[in-house]
Amino acid sequence: MAASVLALASCAKPPATVASAWGTGTTLPHPELPLVRCCSDPQDPYTFIVLGNGMLVRGRADSAAAAFYWASRFDPTLAQPYYGRSVALLLTYGQQVRDYFGGEVWVPVAKIPRWRMAVVDSLRQEALARDPFLPAQYDHLLTGRPPFVALAQVRDPAVRGYWMYDFGQMALADSLLGVALKAQPGRTRLRQLRARAEYDLGRYDSAAVQLRILLDTLSHRDSSTLTLAYASKEMIYYALGYAQAQRGDTAGARLAFENAVGENAAFYPAHTRLAAVAVKRSDVATAIRELDAALEIAPNDPVLLFFHAAVLLDGGDAGRAARELIKAIDFDPYFAKPYLMLGKAHEARGDTERAAGAYGEYASHERLKDPQRTWAEAYADTLRRRLAKPR
Repeated sequence: MAASVLALASCAKPPATVASAWGTGTTLPHPELPLVRCCSDPQDPYTFIVLGNGMLVRGRADSAAAAFYWASRFDPTLAQPYYGRSVALLLTYGQQVRDYFGGEVWVPVAKIPRWRMAVVDSLRQEALARDPFLPAQYDHLLTGRPPFVALAQVRDPAVRGYWMYDFGQMALADSLLGVALKAQPGRTRLRQLRARAEYDLGRYDSAAVQLRILLDTLSHRDSSTLTLAYASKEMIYYALGYAQAQRGDTAGARLAFENAVGENAAFYPAHTRLAAVAVKRSDVATAIRELDAALEIAPNDPVLLFFHAAVLLDGGDAGRAARELIKAIDFDPYFAKPYLMLGKAHEARGDTERAAGAYGEYASHERLKDPQRTWAEAYADTLRRRLAKPR
């Protein structure tokens, strides 16, 4: 169980009165489930991610938004559906036209309401919470971009490096951004972009170095510039924690996540990772305490509830774990994994009948090709046969 918790888990201790600044996009009407091809799995989130990709490319923004919405319901741990939906919701207020380079670019045709922009922003935040290094692969639909072959004529290494990153040419982007930063080391946006390129290349040490330089640069500006506003750095610390975790530096990751919490006590994604670090140290009590605090900020998040239940179950509190899983299912009945863990929680409590029901529900909600689905279906039948035997 500890391994499953490590793959997920969460949190830190903000004041009880702190409210989350984030939403989940649920203020919008729930779109109808899109039709998929007969050969596709209608319960696989990647079916709807692929569908959303295709709809975005064809300029069908409303359909893309619906596809990404359902991908996030079937698996709310994935980052891409939240990001894809944020772009699609912007595209619904515009139309695609040919840009100077012959590509497609979004041009607004209606004013975007502030409440809709707040939803878009919250969706982007949710995406980055799940993966702070998620490539912005759809942004060029909003901004346009030059043809790849034209980049050979671009002489500015910063500009060329940016577009190489956008085209997914990470090694070239890293090299060009390095040249640009050598000439102008204070360019923070380029520094952040280079860290993302390094991370994508698997150079986690180098990505961490770039993020530390970025934090030093920003801290120096804060101390040397008189301003009424303080620019919070929680997302940079959060990304640094991810890079440190990838390179196996647990202590460094914990420090980075703690610094993110110090920047913003309501930043519950960093709290989530602190709980994961605690589980890795076999400190279940700290992990539970951290998750309890995270849920004060985001009490309706099914992923947080699921992670919390995993830690509780690992700590031997099957009853409380079951209650948390039932809440998670109430908030998102399409998310399959809580049903599986609920079956384990009921079994741990000695409730075989409810365990069989939960395993059966998991089998009916999980993607068709998942190997655990077949096991759960067979195991639910085994438990039911046991219950049917006369005593």
